[in-house]
Amino acid sequence: MDDKYKKFLLFTDEDWVDSLTKTMDDETLNEFFFKIKCAPLLKYISLNIYNSENYFDLLGEFYVMLSNNNWYILRQFRKKNNATLYSYLSRCAINHFLAKKRMEKKFLPLYADENPEIAKMLNSLTNEEYTERPSIMLAYEKLEERDKEFIRLLVLDGKSSLEAADQLWPYVKSSNDWRDMPVTRVQSTISMIKHRALFHLTTEIKNLK
Repeated sequence: MDDKYKKFLLFTDEDWVDSLTKTMDDETLNEFFFKIKCAPLLKYISLNIYNSENYFDLLGEFYVMLSNNNWYILRQFRKKNNATLYSYLSRCAINHFLAKKRMEKKFLPLYADENPEIAKMLNSLTNEEYTERPSIMLAYEKLEERDKEFIRLLVLDGKSSLEAADQLWPYVKSSNDWRDMPVTRVQSTISMIKHRALFHLTTEIKNLK
């Protein structure tokens, strides 16, 4: 193991909670926790919930889940009945991703990048000669600015996560500059928020019907 990680092997559960909630800018600590310590958990979730071996796709969502609301989940950790932080986070993460999977499955047919018809309608928003106002455009206009930007840049303009990172990262609740973060985490985080924006769009479309 890399020498820079060895000190973390001695961390107690309380050390992890204190360090993660107080030293968000410690990139080495974050890398060890999310990419090494939590790797078995994310691999399990990826295989058993998403039937995929690419657990790196879950890193961004997992990070957002834990850091949301000032690291609320970690701050709620209490060591009861000999439970460990890992078992506590396993229960929280599995429940979170199961709920997310159910919501995604419910609205899956309307996701723009999995439904050519929705993608075609989205692309029509950038066509100046297109004069009709389909329901998708009305729904698009009801979205929050963040959702509009993610859809505009990543779906309509077809930019990659890294190409649009400068414009999109201000919408991400993170104190870190995206350039200082691992590329996979930036991509995963932006991808997760993109799908959330598309989910909001499908919800608005349903509300119009």
